[in-house]
Amino acid sequence: MKYLIILLVCIANASFAQVEVIKNEYLTKNKGSYNHPVLSPDNSYVAFTKKGYKGLYYMDIQDGTITTISTENGAGYNPAFSAKSDKLYYITHQYKGLKKYSDINVYDISEDKNKVLLKGKQNLSPPAIMAGNLIYRTRSKINQQKIRKNTNTNEIKYVEAFDKKILIYTNDKKHQIQPKGEGHYIWPALSPDQERMVFTKTGDGTYVCNTKGKIIADLGKLNAPTWLNNDYIIGMIDEDDGKRIVKSDIYIMAANGSYKKNLTSTEEKKEMYPECSGNNVVYHTLAGDIYLMKLKIDK
Repeated sequence: MKYLIILLVCIANASFAQVEVIKNEYLTKNKGSYNHPVLSPDNSYVAFTKKGYKGLYYMDIQDGTITTISTENGAGYNPAFSAKSDKLYYITHQYKGLKKYSDINVYDISEDKNKVLLKGKQNLSPPAIMAGNLIYRTRSKINQQKIRKNTNTNEIKYVEAFDKKILIYTNDKKHQIQPKGEGHYIWPALSPDQERMVFTKTGDGTYVCNTKGKIIADLGKLNAPTWLNNDYIIGMIDEDDGKRIVKSDIYIMAANGSYKKNLTSTEEKKEMYPECSGNNVVYHTLAGDIYLMKLKIDK
């Protein structure tokens, strides 16, 4: 019986162990220093920014050309591609005295044109694209604008960390949760099926919970977590000496916490802040290099 239990555990772990890196491409070699890349849904483009989220740029992955969208401060913070990968939505800021005012902009890739969609708002969140709708927050109100015809506006969920809580919006309704009690929450992200959420509580760790806040899995240390699909989560595990980052790698974990694998495992590079589309992962290094990793997952 003892050996049977061990065998069953090994089989269960093996079912999550078939993750293979089949390609890890250095996209920005000899092209400059960039960070915080975001992949388009069709994997044709990757958007990125420079240090301090200054400017927004995108690369056509097929030919390697880089196009400047904006050189403004803050333009590279959490941009969002449209579902068809033909547009890129982003935020910019202006100051009038001590007050900050923000715009939401859209860049049309085929036309190479920028357009302001929303101008001069305070406490404006970066845009998100969900189910053909543009989602953004002004102060404590969630706003939803249809940008594609024939889309379903029922049950559109959006999450963000705000004021030591995680806010969950379902259309125009809002509720807040503190799955691990009082503290600071960062990096909340909904699973593709919108049934679960991954988040990090600073000084504690990263967890998966349902949308009511019930903890489902304890992932331990996994910073900047993002969903690869409903079964796997990608993130980084970094170490510092109190002043600087001394080590960082990209990891994949099963959403139930049963499997973990280092995808980069390098001493000379410090890989950080992954983002996913399909089985593709983009990330930057501390030195400002952008990489595209392709995964093979055998179920």
